[in-house]
Amino acid sequence: MRREIGTAKEIKEYLIHLEGSPVEMAEAIYDLMKRHGLSQREIAKILGWSQQKVSCVLRLLSLDPELKRAVKEGRLRVTAAYRLASMPPEAQRKFAEKVRRGEKVRVKDVEEEAKRIAIEELRDIIEADLLDTPPVVEEAISVLKRLIEEVEDQEVRELASLLLSKLEAMAG
Repeated sequence: MRREIGTAKEIKEYLIHLEGSPVEMAEAIYDLMKRHGLSQREIAKILGWSQQKVSCVLRLLSLDPELKRAVKEGRLRVTAAYRLASMPPEAQRKFAEKVRRGEKVRVKDVEEEAKRIAIEELRDIIEADLLDTPPVVEEAISVLKRLIEEVEDQEVRELASLLLSKLEAMAG
């Protein structure tokens, strides 16, 4: 049974002494926010955290249920869980299935999938001609040129080159 807590000090003590996984911490923070009408900013102030950290912890609540369970049981590293929480549900399901089969989910695998998704989204933008709106084209061109020179990943360089050629054509 949960004890009632109300003051900032009681909330901080409760969360600091909460034993469990980061998912359980996220659940407790969310519950306190709802029961006491607190914002992420207020929780951050109480805990001495940044609002960004509170947001990151709460993002774990968007994990696929199997992934949440794996974090709670120590079968999925928290680093991988944080990254997975920002991925689309279909990508999460892919990793949840791996966990269900007892396979180890490495942070490197999650990062590679996140990169693949980012590249796919860039391709979609390029193919959809969403770049026809005039952003700060010259700065974008400069950033893309630097990216092409500095990035080692061939696929990312090719996408940056495609985007660069589109922007240069827009700039005329």
